[in-house]
Amino acid sequence: LRLLLVWLHESPAAIAQTVANAGYLPLLVDVVNGRQGPDCARVHGLAAVLLGVCMLHGHLPPSHPQHQSPPQQSWQQQRQHAPQQPSSPTPPSDLVLDVLIARVGLSQYIAKLDTLNADPAFLSASSSSALPQQVTRAFAAAATADDGKGTQAALPQHPSSAPHPSHAGSSSSSPFDRAFTVFVQSLEGQIRQHV
Repeated sequence: LRLLLVWLHESPAAIAQTVANAGYLPLLVDVVNGRQGPDCARVHGLAAVLLGVCMLHGHLPPSHPQHQSPPQQSWQQQRQHAPQQPSSPTPPSDLVLDVLIARVGLSQYIAKLDTLNADPAFLSASSSSALPQQVTRAFAAAATADDGKGTQAALPQHPSSAPHPSHAGSSSSSPFDRAFTVFVQSLEGQIRQHV
């Protein structure tokens, strides 16, 4: 979900293609509601943010036929062809909002976003101020050093790699990092304004 979220961000063409797939939107809504996928608040929250990205950035490109003005026709031609003209397609952002309101509900949707923000791993990553460890020749050499028994030699410690006090006893394999949480929090602000 993280990869899909970053991939779809600000890509109306990718969002339009994704939402155009008849099975995608219902599946994503079912993940948000907990009817599909793992029963995990983190997954539900990420799926809710993904729906929000589709809603925010799913605008039709200017080259789409809906944005082009129709050729000038006389009122008689318009009257003759009016029943046969197809209605203009719904922009993906409007379609996502309609589905979200009908199948999830705005209060439930906002609750999923709030639950993601309250997730301990998300909170820990968002409050972390540690920067990525600087890669130097000495660090790379130490990282690739092997004593021949399949174990790595001790790596030199960089000041920014010291564990954050709030991470004491936590797993180093957090599903979130600071950059991603900042990205998600900025999207959530936009999503909340949109709905």
